Amino acid sequence: MSEFPGVTPGKISEYGVWDYKLLGHSFELCNRDDGWILIEQKCVKLFEDKSAWLDANRTCTKNNANLYRMINGREVWALGEVVGCRTDDNQMWIDISDVPYPGQWRYSNNMTVRYQPWASSARKILTKGGTCVFANPRQNFYWDVELCTEEKKFVCSKDTGTCPQGWAQFRNECFQLVSISSLKDSWFGAKTYCENQNTKLLTIA
Repeated sequence: MSEFPGVTPGKISEYGVWDYKLLGHSFELCNRDDGWILIEQKCVKLFEDKSAWLDANRTCTKNNANLYRMINGREVWALGEVVGCRTDDNQMWIDISDVPYPGQWRYSNNMTVRYQPWASSARKILTKGGTCVFANPRQNFYWDVELCTEEKKFVCSKDTGTCPQGWAQFRNECFQLVSISSLKDSWFGAKTYCENQNTKLLTIA
């Protein structure tokens, strides 16, 4: 049985290929070639060059993204997929500070922060209007605070792309299922069809 939703094997054709579906993919929902990975239905990227919080926020904006926001426990633990070593060097700025409203935690879009998984070592606001929040890998990525002028790595996130009408999403890619019986040259016809659609036949490693 195929692991792709909606795909069921059929018979072997005279060309020695499955005579049931052509399965090609168009594009990734997140651009892995540029370092973006799919986590909790978001495209997420770790920026290794350390920056102050405001500079990190600007970098995310330039990438049509925002600093990473955690709204539930799954998104906290998901950071473990972004970084490997849980060391102080991998502390990461996230999208929370008291910059817009001194003394109050807010996201960069000024929304109130409701979910607040603080680390046991977390300190209170250090300087009103100048305290920012980072994910602490030594505390399972729970939150801690630091002056916004300190430089740290940071994580940006943005919405995923969407699959075109008639295409199905599977993990980080979009797939289209086409009846192969209408293609004259079997595998070669399928390959040509995909290339004409600016896609390629599915490769299974």
